Amino acid sequence: MLKLVLTQGYTFAANDYGRPYAFRIYNEDDTPFDATTYGLPTIKVFGISGNAAIQPLAGSWTAQNQGAGAFSFAQSNCLTASGPHYIEVQLEKPGVATSTGRRRITVTPSP
Repeated sequence: MLKLVLTQGYTFAANDYGRPYAFRIYNEDDTPFDATTYGLPTIKVFGISGNAAIQPLAGSWTAQNQGAGAFSFAQSNCLTASGPHYIEVQLEKPGVATSTGRRRITVTPSP
C-alpha cells in the first residue's frame, strides 16, 4: 500500500483555508512513488466514523515523478469540526484507481 506523508505535520486548524499543505507519497519500501502516469491527485478527508468530512479536494503535483504534491482547503470546503480525522490521496489513470493508506490527522479549534 502506498504511504502518505504530510510534510507540515498532522495537525490542522478548524476553518483554515487557502494555506498550501505539501505531501509526499512513498512505495511500501519507502522509495518515492513515481506518479507520472497518473492524473492530478484527489485528497479525501474522513471523520472518525469513516464518512467523508468534506468534499474531495483537487491537489497538484510539485514533483510528480517523486510523488510530491500540494493541496489547500477552500473557504466553502474546509474542516470545521475539531477532533480526529483521516486523510488519504487518491490517484487515477485510465483503468486504474489507487489510494494511499489513510493517515490520522487532528483538527484543532480555530484560534
